[in-house]
Amino acid sequence: MRHVLLLMTILFFRPGLSLGAEVFPNTLQQLECISVSGACRRERDAGLPSAADIAAYDRQCRTTTRYTGPAIAGDRMQEFCAVDKGWERTNRELPARIRAESGMNDAEALARMFADSRWVDGGWEGRLDAILAAMENPDMPGGRTGIEFSDEGFKGDRTYGGAGYRDPHEPSRNQVGHFLTAVGLGFDPSVVRRTKLGFTLRGLLEADPALSDEAVTLRLIVGHEKAPDPEDHDEMLTRYLGFKRQFHEATEADAVMLYDAERAVGSQARLDMAAAEPILRQLPIRYEWRGNSIQDLRLSLIGWVLGRRIRNGAFANGQEVASWLRLNLMESR
Repeated sequence: MRHVLLLMTILFFRPGLSLGAEVFPNTLQQLECISVSGACRRERDAGLPSAADIAAYDRQCRTTTRYTGPAIAGDRMQEFCAVDKGWERTNRELPARIRAESGMNDAEALARMFADSRWVDGGWEGRLDAILAAMENPDMPGGRTGIEFSDEGFKGDRTYGGAGYRDPHEPSRNQVGHFLTAVGLGFDPSVVRRTKLGFTLRGLLEADPALSDEAVTLRLIVGHEKAPDPEDHDEMLTRYLGFKRQFHEATEADAVMLYDAERAVGSQARLDMAAAEPILRQLPIRYEWRGNSIQDLRLSLIGWVLGRRIRNGAFANGQEVASWLRLNLMESR
């Protein structure tokens, strides 16, 4: 019951945040699927598709994209069809370009990603889809560390048990990717059921079938700080076994802790991280272990909260998210 009340608070009492429409995960993937199914003239032998054609493509694509939002109308598809076919490569190149334009300030680059109008995303509803897809790590479904970033510009320091969000461990210092991984898990828990090379993340982790997708994502987030990260040079199987170990280190109580911390940070635009700190400190973290830190746990909480808030309509556009990120993650804000 308390989690239902918490969700109602997030949805309906949000001082300091604008009210936007609910954002449905996989909007961009749905637009692309409808496009290649025949909604765009370049994909057809002749003529334009009828409204009935697009409605049929929309229904068919939902089985693979996991999109659950409103029907995609023909006028929206024609806007998407007008973009260049090489848009995916353009999107993949954009994060590194934004980082360079930000003077290699990683936190500022993260904020600018949400506000940048150069994304091919079909509008605000597809913005987070585009960012997550561009940042995806090809070796880990749902992981967003596929492009090199660091922790410059984030609040805090790199000492064991230190303040803020900077990573004490050099090999895992991609805090932009770490943050966006948590954002993605909060935004779309069903990513753990996405099939890649014939496997799902749930299957690779051997997650209990009784666990909801959200419960699986919570254990992934918390378990990441309860066992060492795999080595970057490890073979794929060894790395998956490392992630599996992290997942199974997390308990139900650990997962519930994130709900408690979410309630503690409140509903204002500036998160009350001081209120969440005693809750997060309950998690036993071996700071000397590769990739384990309280800084990462704090950052994961904020990312997970952001993903849930975007999905639930707490922001009207990317500029609002950028301002929120600067307020909560950067120094002197």
